[in-house]
Amino acid sequence: MMLVIRHLVDPVADALAAALGPGLRSLYIEGWLASCSITHTVGLDGVATRIEQGDAGVLLDGSTGIVLNRIAYVPTPAFHAARAVDRDYAGVEAMAVFWSCLEGLCCPVLNSAAALRMAGQAQSALGGAAQAVCAGVNTRTLRMTTRAALDDCAGFSPFGGGPSGVAVGAPGLRWLPEDGERGELWIVGDQVLGALEGVATDAVRNLAGRIGLGFGVLGFVRARPGPWLWASFDALPLDVPAAVIEALVAFVARHAPATIQGDPT
Repeated sequence: MMLVIRHLVDPVADALAAALGPGLRSLYIEGWLASCSITHTVGLDGVATRIEQGDAGVLLDGSTGIVLNRIAYVPTPAFHAARAVDRDYAGVEAMAVFWSCLEGLCCPVLNSAAALRMAGQAQSALGGAAQAVCAGVNTRTLRMTTRAALDDCAGFSPFGGGPSGVAVGAPGLRWLPEDGERGELWIVGDQVLGALEGVATDAVRNLAGRIGLGFGVLGFVRARPGPWLWASFDALPLDVPAAVIEALVAFVARHAPATIQGDPT
């Protein structure tokens, strides 16, 4: 069985469900805290997670073959009317439970919740560039400023100034080249789909591993003449080529063959 953890609106998850049929189960994160029975055990024997949902039965347990995480955040609707500080606290706690559930699974998990939040999707552009450099992927030149003239403070948040007429502001980032020819490489498990001249597949795979990207896209840019340079990544693309969906189905077939055969167990 394959489990996709998703939001209510997710055309990519819909396309995958159409391709896999009864071998795929879906867990909608908007209702998991209210409608699911969750047993998460941490002990000397390891970590075990079991999720059941009403008539849908068991969605996640030790027999799950593969999990795809398509979650941007964990909603906590029960705290909608609470103070902002309490809503934030509830969201952090819900995300912590979600992380622990996924990190304790023995099966492959595409898009590690913890890694994406700490090293990937939620990181600043500067943090993402650092991961790319460590992985051996060329990046664009980054110019960062922390001071700006008083008459040129657009985008800054001044909190003081000096006698020279300079305001201190929040760091400003400028990537060079700012624009150019665009390219992309898709990540499906341990596979890199596509090719860009001068971009090493092993380095791209290394970058994906560092940021926890198991299913998503890496964006590149180049100014002619010039090499391809890493520019972005997206773990939650909403527009995925049919060839990428086919590659994901093939990946599932290798790691959870019963899913392709239509056996929900």
